[in-house]
Amino acid sequence: AAERHAADARRAREVARASEAQLARLSDALSVHVTEADDLGARLRDAERRLQDSVDRQVARSWVVTYVETAGSGNEARRQEMLRLMADWWGFGEEDRVRVGMAETTDNLYTPNEGIGDRWVKFLQREAEAGDYPDEDYGATARVTETAPRPSHAAANEPAAAAGNGRNSGMSNGLPQR
Repeated sequence: AAERHAADARRAREVARASEAQLARLSDALSVHVTEADDLGARLRDAERRLQDSVDRQVARSWVVTYVETAGSGNEARRQEMLRLMADWWGFGEEDRVRVGMAETTDNLYTPNEGIGDRWVKFLQREAEAGDYPDEDYGATARVTETAPRPSHAAANEPAAAAGNGRNSGMSNGLPQR
């Protein structure tokens, strides 16, 4: 019985060694497959990103072309819709939306759909109201005072007055002289 017990123990040790060897081989194979799966996943994510970038460029190109094509076509609703889509898609912030005429600023400097000419006029008016321009450092001031003589209609029609020969009621280049 002791010999049989010893033989069973040897077979159990052999089976255990074979199982350990098989487990090591399977573990190595699993490790290789996990590494391959990680590499394939990274390549797939990279391919999806490139595809998305390509689609993004195609969509962006289409939106910009449509936006430009609708300028002056009288289809302002379509143009504003394209602008809204672009702003939403690209995550425009409040400042960007104000800059493209989609929103008002909190200080009401600009209003939606305001043209560049209107904005320029508002800018010039704000600058004039601020009064931050030199009086003496650069010669004549940009301020036109009420006491400055104004050219008469007759003087404006005279060629000599238009040529700026100094006969224009004390004004040269349209600015009052000190």
